[in-house]
Amino acid sequence: MSKASKTETRKPLLFIFASLVGAFLFLTPVKDGGVWKIPLAVLSDGTTSALKGILDEIIVGIVLASAVFSLFYKLGRMTGAIAAKDSAAAELLNPPLAWFLMRIFGAVAIVMIHWQLGPAWIYSGAVGGVVMDELAPVVLIIFLFSGFLLPLLTEFGLMEFVGAFLQSAFQRLFKVPGRAAIDAVASWLGSGTVGVLITLKQYESGHYTAREASVVATNFSIVSTAFCYAVASLLNVADVFVPFYLTVVLSALVCAMIMPRIPPLSMKKDVYISGEAQPEEPPFEGSALREGWSRATLKAGEAPGPLALLRKSTMNVLDIWLGVLPSVVFIAVVALAVATQ
Repeated sequence: MSKASKTETRKPLLFIFASLVGAFLFLTPVKDGGVWKIPLAVLSDGTTSALKGILDEIIVGIVLASAVFSLFYKLGRMTGAIAAKDSAAAELLNPPLAWFLMRIFGAVAIVMIHWQLGPAWIYSGAVGGVVMDELAPVVLIIFLFSGFLLPLLTEFGLMEFVGAFLQSAFQRLFKVPGRAAIDAVASWLGSGTVGVLITLKQYESGHYTAREASVVATNFSIVSTAFCYAVASLLNVADVFVPFYLTVVLSALVCAMIMPRIPPLSMKKDVYISGEAQPEEPPFEGSALREGWSRATLKAGEAPGPLALLRKSTMNVLDIWLGVLPSVVFIAVVALAVATQ
């Protein structure tokens, strides 16, 4: 068999295998301790439990490292000790000023919480306890697994395949591409956090415009089953969870049809991250199955190799840990302080 023939045979196999594994991990509900979760959530919860004894120290170390390394990098750039060039270090350690300040403030907040310094409210259970026990572990652990496993959904053709079937419906109903269906399902069955991450990576890859990414993130990443079950349990209506959850999903769908058509979402620009305007997406000829298969196998053939994929995933995880985690800590402390004090 020639090399070209092997490549053509490899494309559909790669698409099928990667998509099945990705769909199982991100989109398939399984029961864990009486609660429906996706396997990714089960894996994250298990890891969180296993690291419970050292999780606080890991969180504090990452937030402090983000602030210290970013500060040294910026000082090195200002003094000329570090050359101004595009590199992995520049991508991770040279954020815009507002995000840099949040890294610094996040580090200050995490130190005060962990070592119980400053006013008592900042390390109280209502503020510091929520940050350290609820928010930071989610960002740390679930994004660790999502960062490395998300390419199974986004890089091997599953979004292209599903998008071909739902292109027309999603454009008419929600004013977004059909590929957004994967975001919606990942959010509804799994985690809104995962849905936001998918949306972010699709925007950065040039698959969504600024308006489309905003619509998807604000309308489809809000109704995960686990969160809804927690709310239902709190309200003592867990015995009617199915109709409760279906009502939430129906309400979310109605909102998703309305919100993109009114400000502020309707005022967002239809431009990609490159600055280019959104072209008119022509309808395809023939069956959705044939078009979806063609798009998916083409995407699978363009997927990066294992080493390139590992490097890209590692950079994604580090970017989230060093950039998002300190910001979450700082914003959460401010928000919880306003809400509780």
